[in-house]
Amino acid sequence: MLFLNKNKLRKMKINTLYKSGDFRNIRGNIIFIVFLILIISFNCYSQQGWQILNTGANVNLYSIYFINTQTGFVGGGNGIILKTTNGGISWIQQKPGSNNPVMDISFINSNIGFAVSDSQLYKTTNSGIYWSVKSLNISVDIMRTVFFITASHGFVGGFRGTWPQIMVWNRTTNGGINWIGGGFFGTDVSSVNDIYFKNSNTGFITGSYYIYHPIPVPYYSYHGYTAITTNGGINWTWQSGSYKTGSLQKIAFGNDTNGIIVGYSYAYDYNILKTSNGGINWIQFVATENSSYKSISFSDSRTAHVINETNIFKTPNFGNTWYSIVNPSNQPINDITFVNSQTGYICGNNGVILKTTTGGIPTGFNHIGENIPNTHLLHQNFPNPFNPETYINYSIQKQGFVKLVVFDILGRGVAALVNSEMTAGNYQVVFDASGLNSGVYFYRITSGDFTDVKKMSVVK
Repeated sequence: MLFLNKNKLRKMKINTLYKSGDFRNIRGNIIFIVFLILIISFNCYSQQGWQILNTGANVNLYSIYFINTQTGFVGGGNGIILKTTNGGISWIQQKPGSNNPVMDISFINSNIGFAVSDSQLYKTTNSGIYWSVKSLNISVDIMRTVFFITASHGFVGGFRGTWPQIMVWNRTTNGGINWIGGGFFGTDVSSVNDIYFKNSNTGFITGSYYIYHPIPVPYYSYHGYTAITTNGGINWTWQSGSYKTGSLQKIAFGNDTNGIIVGYSYAYDYNILKTSNGGINWIQFVATENSSYKSISFSDSRTAHVINETNIFKTPNFGNTWYSIVNPSNQPINDITFVNSQTGYICGNNGVILKTTTGGIPTGFNHIGENIPNTHLLHQNFPNPFNPETYINYSIQKQGFVKLVVFDILGRGVAALVNSEMTAGNYQVVFDASGLNSGVYFYRITSGDFTDVKKMSVVK
């Protein structure tokens, strides 16, 4: 049931009611408003930030890497590698080796790339047309990550599959023919989750380790760790064993100084680390919720995108503010990569691949301020009247689910401009009315208990 108080009704009447001979009294106005609100959720098209691609695969997909906006690779269950050369319109399935899942893929240029699947290393020198398979007789039983600096100099990391699960990394200087390395930092029960080099000398390892506490009651505590090398991986330095996080997963840098590591929170206080001095020091913080994050990718030096199993989050200012974006697949998601500021891809379970060409945000949507507003507010669009585009600004006082919908004079929904969880802040969305006729239209925002409606005119 809908209740309208006198003040709210007066505001809605002044700002939104279409003045014609058909609405002569307050009863008619109330009926019209109720009619609009009841049917507004129907027949709306959504300007989604992420679109679902058809892969033809029905396995879980764990790793995604794009050379450019058109050519990319995805590793998944049953040992498959998917390849596209047309931006995800069509995919080719390959199975270079065993049935073990392909957990990570990395390319050093458009032709030479590597992938790992348990104790096997796959290598291509012709952009994935053919993959050679090499069984690695090294101390890593289950490989999680691969990173090559050059065609000859690279690293793999993971853990031993038998107890105790020692975290290990291995280094090659001849393209994977021979390997150097083994367990490091003692024999804690641990794993290497990611290896990342921002240049030929400086690289990082992230992962997890357990510490055994024999008293008063024996137990293991679970921690995240980072390690750094400044000589191309010959030597590594343990950076900290006191991060208040669970397992640290993926690491990425937006430029030489700005980097972010995402991880699991579990019972700890933090789930993200960031550095602004090239990885010398890391600051712990919580992004948007006490969640476990799985992957991260920068789209420019300060704009980063992170995912947990169900949601997508974006920061336009190096972690100062975050907002969430709808995952349209309803499937768990596992990895994310951005090729440039606008084009990105996500892979997940049951063959799901998502793509954005709008920076991951709904069409025309823009975060325009970091200041937290004192109240919710919907502004009058400008210009008004307009043809064909207009700007709508609005303010969100606290985080919550926001809907911004446009409808015509008959109450028919014609566009859903915003339909996602958002953090507090000031926002702007561009509405393109190219496909609409001249006339009066209304736009309505809903966020928690706040609702407001305003009128605009399309003149062609």
